[in-house]
Amino acid sequence: MTRSQKVSYGLFGGVIVGIVAMHLGGPLLAGLFSYMILDYANQKLSRRMAKTLSRWFSLLIFLVIATGVVWLLVYFLRQTISTIPQIVTDATPAVIEIAQRHNVSLPFDSIQELREVIIGAIKGHAGEITKVSGLLSKRIFHILAGMFVAVLCFFADRDESYQANLFDAIRKDFNRRARGLMEGFEKVIGAQVIISLINTTATAIFLVVTGFPYIHFLVPATFIVGILPIIGNLISNTFIVATALTISPKLALAALVF
Repeated sequence: MTRSQKVSYGLFGGVIVGIVAMHLGGPLLAGLFSYMILDYANQKLSRRMAKTLSRWFSLLIFLVIATGVVWLLVYFLRQTISTIPQIVTDATPAVIEIAQRHNVSLPFDSIQELREVIIGAIKGHAGEITKVSGLLSKRIFHILAGMFVAVLCFFADRDESYQANLFDAIRKDFNRRARGLMEGFEKVIGAQVIISLINTTATAIFLVVTGFPYIHFLVPATFIVGILPIIGNLISNTFIVATALTISPKLALAALVF
C-alpha cells in the first residue's frame, strides 16, 4: 500500500469517526440518498439531452420524489396517530382474554386501566419526550441541510485531473474511497427498497384476501418501516398481528406465520 493510500484511508476513517461523534448520520444518509436519486436520473437523462439540461431535469425529478416522500411520511404519521389507538382499543379485550386463558399476568385488566398505564408512563417520561421533540426538530433541519449539500455537490464541476504530486495522489485515493461508499450505499438501499416493495405487495395481497381492517394504514406502514433492515419487518409484523387480534386469535396466528 502506497503512502497516499494510507493517508487517504486515515482521512476517510477520520471523517467517518467525526460524523459518528457529532451525530451527523442522519444528514449523511439524507445526502447520500438525495445524491443517489440525482445521479441516477442524470445518468439516464444525459443519454438523451445536453449535460446542463439533464442536470436541471434531474433536480426536478428529485424535487418531485422528495415531495412525494414527504407527503407519504406525513400521511403515515397522521394515520399512525389516528389508527394505532383504535387498534390497541380493539385488540385489548382479545389480549386480556388470551392472557387469562393461559394464566399470564398483565399490568392492566381493562382498556381503562391500559389507558391509565399509558398516561402514567407518558407523565413519568415527560422530560424525555420534550427532549426528543427538540431533537427531532434539530434532526429535520440536519436532514434538509444534507439534502441541500447533496444538490450543491451534484451541480459542482468536479476536477478529475490529477497532478504527479503527493497531494493529488491523496485526493485521488480519497475520492476513490468516497465513490466506493456511494456505490455501496446505492446497492444496499436499492436492494432494501426492492425487498420492501416485494414484501409490501405480498402483505397487501394477504391483507385483502383475509379481510383485514385498517389496510390504508398497514400497507404504507409495511413499506415505510420495511426499508429499515430487520427491525422494520418486526415493527410492521407487530402492527399486523395486533390488528389480526381485533378479529380472532386464529387470524393473528395465521398473520404471524405468514
